[in-house]
Amino acid sequence: MKIRTVLISSLWVVSSLICFGKDIKISPQNWWIGMSSHNVIVIAENIPSEVQDISINPAHITLTKHYPAANSSFHILEIAVPDSVQPHIANITFHTKGKKPYTLPFRIEKRKERAEYVSLQPADAIYQIIPDRFCNGDEKNDNISSYFEKKDRLNPTGIHSGDLKGVLSKLNYIAELGFTAIELMPILESNLMMNSYKRQAPTNFYQIDQRLGDIKLYNNLLEACEQQNLKCIQTFNLNQIGNQHPFFKEMIDSTFFYNEVFGYDTDYPNHDVLTDPYSPPQTQEKNRRLIEYSNFPTLNQHNTLVNKLIIQHCIWWIETTGLQHIKIDQAARNQPVLIEALYQQLKRNFNDLTIVLDNHSYTNQHIYWEPIAGELNTLIYNYNYPKIMADAFSPFQDSEIGIASIYNYSLNQSPAQARHNIIMLDNHTLNRAYTNADSDIEQLLMMTAHLLTSPGIPSIYYGTEWMIKGLQGKGLSNLSKDFPGGWEDDVVNGFTGTGMNAEQQQFHDNLKKLLNWRKANTSILNGHFYHFFPENDLYVYSRGNEQQALVVFINNSSASSYRVETEEYKDILSQYSWGIDIITDESYKDFNDVNIPPKSTIILHLKK
Repeated sequence: MKIRTVLISSLWVVSSLICFGKDIKISPQNWWIGMSSHNVIVIAENIPSEVQDISINPAHITLTKHYPAANSSFHILEIAVPDSVQPHIANITFHTKGKKPYTLPFRIEKRKERAEYVSLQPADAIYQIIPDRFCNGDEKNDNISSYFEKKDRLNPTGIHSGDLKGVLSKLNYIAELGFTAIELMPILESNLMMNSYKRQAPTNFYQIDQRLGDIKLYNNLLEACEQQNLKCIQTFNLNQIGNQHPFFKEMIDSTFFYNEVFGYDTDYPNHDVLTDPYSPPQTQEKNRRLIEYSNFPTLNQHNTLVNKLIIQHCIWWIETTGLQHIKIDQAARNQPVLIEALYQQLKRNFNDLTIVLDNHSYTNQHIYWEPIAGELNTLIYNYNYPKIMADAFSPFQDSEIGIASIYNYSLNQSPAQARHNIIMLDNHTLNRAYTNADSDIEQLLMMTAHLLTSPGIPSIYYGTEWMIKGLQGKGLSNLSKDFPGGWEDDVVNGFTGTGMNAEQQQFHDNLKKLLNWRKANTSILNGHFYHFFPENDLYVYSRGNEQQALVVFINNSSASSYRVETEEYKDILSQYSWGIDIITDESYKDFNDVNIPPKSTIILHLKK
């Protein structure tokens, strides 16, 4: 009887498909009991003009409203899910006169129990990953017929076929290197004809790009991260979609988008203007409306329905996967009204989230975000930091000016702001750190020493550990080269060190030692920060507590060595009886014996 029922049901669905032609789709296909808002908006696509009514049963949940969009092949369904309902599968039925109805399942689920919340802390260190450029773990998803772009490693802006399985397979490498968090570029489907390797313009809000994997694999990745004590920060782009998204391709409603037209002489959005507290509102609004790339249309966040859909898909991903850390890329390109509403909804549904705001701006972004961001823990990427570090240790920069710029960087932010900064040397939009270091390992060692010992959460771009080069002026793809060893036919392998030269190995070992020291000494990094006014080319600062601390000596002179004068730094040094060089393991009982060579940094772990 059961077999016969299933067969009849299957034939009924097939006949419905024949009657309706193109498949009707709904998104999302599920929701949960006990969310702060009982209402969920479901978008139905490919609705034939003959549909006369839509219903939902059983009556445990309610279809409170349904209506066609401006393009009537889309219908908007508003469904109420009361707290009293039990988990079940509801049926959404589309009725047409003279034809069999078409029914789709809609799952009502119990909310998942969330893992214990562990926020991002000053002792964390983040490893930024573009999955497409990191490691190809599954060759079977390289060339999926339904996707425009197939694997093409010879095309700098093309799909290179790195994926989530590749990231999963290299978590050991990342954890052993000393990182405590990974940050993934967007993973939502971005089925575009070009520029889809970063997945910054989704074409489906509720599906992972199949060239990267699927939701099961993603959840496996998150579980593996938890086992490795790695936090996962997932990036979302909320201000734009891809031009192959049905909302744009089929034009659900022209009011979903701004009227701006992309031209190759169109200005790019000015991110500094967006976070400038003294910029006229009209100028900021103009920048938010701009289209960054020809196939990345900007969403109209003054449209209430658009805002609800954006916020809803964020909630869906967080509830589905248990994410505790999300990043909003190009955050200030979103309307403040959207950000405020997003914070409110996320706070009501999840009180254990960290929000990372990434806006490519050199202004003091805390001034902009503090009145907008809500109560959730919020961290901000600081773009002044890489700008300063790019020149601070360069031989083409006056050494005292370089040291002064680092000192002034610390002066120009409050302790609270420093704690909520994420600092970096590079990312997918900035010159590679080694390129900014003039391809000089000594400069790069000084830059990373400061990055990993100064206040703020350090974030390092994949491949920096092997001194990969990249120049923004050659195009953004020049900053996103493949990680060596991520593909079977790679001759050089960064995961094993095969084929790396002596300087690369030296830098890699130095970075690994410093990162793992951080991981083992978290209390120091959560302690005080003190610094001394620079003397000549020497800058000294410390972090720590009553029991132990680190002290950092940066000598920016290209010619002179400096011997530490204990009396000059007695406010710190007198509290501790000895110290050990974190990199060389050399011990010092008399701090006057510490000698800092030209263009170098010494980091001492001070103990009682």
